[in-house]
Amino acid sequence: MYEELISKRLYNRQSEKWGEYKVIELLGERGKSKVPYFRVKFKNTGNEIEAPLNTIKANKVIDMEAKKKATKKNNRGKKKEKKAKKEWVTKYLHNPKNIISLDLATISTGVCVSQNGKIVYNNYIYHEKDKDDPNNLVRRLNYMKNEVIKIMEEYNIDSVVVESTIFKGAKNVLFALSQIRGLILDYCFENGLEWISVSPMGWENYAWKGRFKNLETKERSWMSAKSDYRIDFKKKFAGETKEEEKKKVWEDCCDAFLLMKYVLNKRIINE
Repeated sequence: MYEELISKRLYNRQSEKWGEYKVIELLGERGKSKVPYFRVKFKNTGNEIEAPLNTIKANKVIDMEAKKKATKKNNRGKKKEKKAKKEWVTKYLHNPKNIISLDLATISTGVCVSQNGKIVYNNYIYHEKDKDDPNNLVRRLNYMKNEVIKIMEEYNIDSVVVESTIFKGAKNVLFALSQIRGLILDYCFENGLEWISVSPMGWENYAWKGRFKNLETKERSWMSAKSDYRIDFKKKFAGETKEEEKKKVWEDCCDAFLLMKYVLNKRIINE
């Protein structure tokens, strides 16, 4: 009865959107109206679906797996486009003179300062963790805030750059980072300083340039700085104490430096 539809070998039908396909077999009739259903196979993807007779005759058969993948890809593209547009509009610095970039943390914070496009200071601020001190976190937050402010005042900073706070570890780490960012942001607001938050993916992709994929994140940054700027952060900032060396303070210095390079080259608008 449906011999003209079924093709064991040739892809003899064309879907409106999903390319060539063939009807493999009749699966039977379904529902009260006894609608004939068939197994259909698409040429481009090899995906198979079950489709009713009228859909096949109208050539409106849909490759559902291919559609799902296309929808996910499209949504990812829209999110990236939306994010990039938002950052372009709201997160560029307008011709600043003195910028500070911070790789914020409550134990070791990386700092980099540029004046008129030239990096003049790159170092770290360290405060050892004391598990026996009930006010340990508050004490470290206060210390970091005051040390950062000292550097800002010394170099007459007008613009502050930090990473966006994203969840990629323990909740207590995110909690502490949010607090130190809040303290610095409050200082910026009270003193009329421009503020820019950069996504880690943005500056990392700029710095790495697709290289050193076999290395961990911090190692990729270290190799990028070593290759592009001839700075060996492991040697230059090994740490003055065993605790600082164990904490790998060079990572914070390196990240603050590369974050600054990204901003100087990609995020400055000359007006």
